[in-house]
Amino acid sequence: ETAKNTVFTALKASQFSENEINQLGFDVMTKGKQPAMAELIFRFNVEQFAQSDNVYDSHGEALLELGRFAEAKAQFAKAISLAQANPQRSPKTIKGYQDNLAKAEQALLKK
Repeated sequence: ETAKNTVFTALKASQFSENEINQLGFDVMTKGKQPAMAELIFRFNVEQFAQSDNVYDSHGEALLELGRFAEAKAQFAKAISLAQANPQRSPKTIKGYQDNLAKAEQALLKK
């Protein structure tokens, strides 16, 4: 909880955009190899930009990386729901979310 508060406070003070926060999360997860920290960054993005399908998908990817498959599945489902309600979302983007959902479902079956 302390780490979460520290990360959330720093991100709030940064005034970074949704995309900048998302990129930071992926950098921390892939380059920094710190999926737990990335999950906090993505969770902040979900709380700040709750109407964005992309933030749910990114958060789901971190949860998947952490082995939290049921939580990841819920994030991907929310991303799909929001994306399908957005006429500007491309079918390719939605397909990417659906592919991630399938990964989470497969991981749950293997548990």
